[in-house]
Amino acid sequence: MRRINRWLGMFLSLMLILSMIPSALAADIQPKDAADALYTLGLFGGTGTNSDGTPVYELDRAPTRNEAITMLVALIGKTEQAKAGNWDIPFTDVEPWAKPYVGYAYAHHLTSGLSATTYGGNQPITASQFLTFVLNALGYESGTDFQWDQAWILTDRLGITGGKYSAQNTTFLRGDVALVSWAALDAKENGKDTTLAQKMITEGVFTSSQYESAKKGSGQQGGGDPQPPVKKEGTFVGSLESDKYHDPDCRYAEKILEENEIWFDTAAEAQQAGYSPCGVCHPGT
Repeated sequence: MRRINRWLGMFLSLMLILSMIPSALAADIQPKDAADALYTLGLFGGTGTNSDGTPVYELDRAPTRNEAITMLVALIGKTEQAKAGNWDIPFTDVEPWAKPYVGYAYAHHLTSGLSATTYGGNQPITASQFLTFVLNALGYESGTDFQWDQAWILTDRLGITGGKYSAQNTTFLRGDVALVSWAALDAKENGKDTTLAQKMITEGVFTSSQYESAKKGSGQQGGGDPQPPVKKEGTFVGSLESDKYHDPDCRYAEKILEENEIWFDTAAEAQQAGYSPCGVCHPGT
């Protein structure tokens, strides 16, 4: 009966989604809108200026690791602190202009090198590398809360990304940086009820009225998708409101509301998404 109800709910949800497609597509934020919104808050810089004084973003160009970490530092409102600091870094291949930003990020555990002495700053940034930067800024730890080479699993769950980034060879552009950065502002910090934007408002980076104005200017009331896309069938099931995964016939699985279900094909997939096995049903055993 529960499975029938689930399929009925999925069918009704699909009908609702189909009826909303025109308005949903119209509301999708574009990279230029995200960049403009971030620019008004001082969190995203251009690479030059047009003849009319507007910024040039080069959103269709792939940024290097040096550029990406500079953009991450700007996103969290720490550009001036980075430039004012005297940072000690172990990397021998960081260009002078990038040292303040790499130094700040390294000192605050937002980035690491490709080896003990190389940063690879002139290499193109990958999607998972930049998502790792963002997750680190939100207080998540690589290797504990997520795997850096599959960072999109957690960012999908947090609503920062919507299933777009699922492979290391995905081309990652400055436009993607803008979209991810804008969505990250509405993501909650690890273990807290405050979002990144709320933290920055508290720190005086921008005001709540400036943030609301930027939202309206972007054409949305917030960055990114409100809920990450989740599978509705699989081997194990968890809840979006807990950190445990279960066998489907577990008594605790039966209590999960359908709209909160998240399904996994393997135990490894569940654990990479931050879930741990139920101590009652011992899923998979």
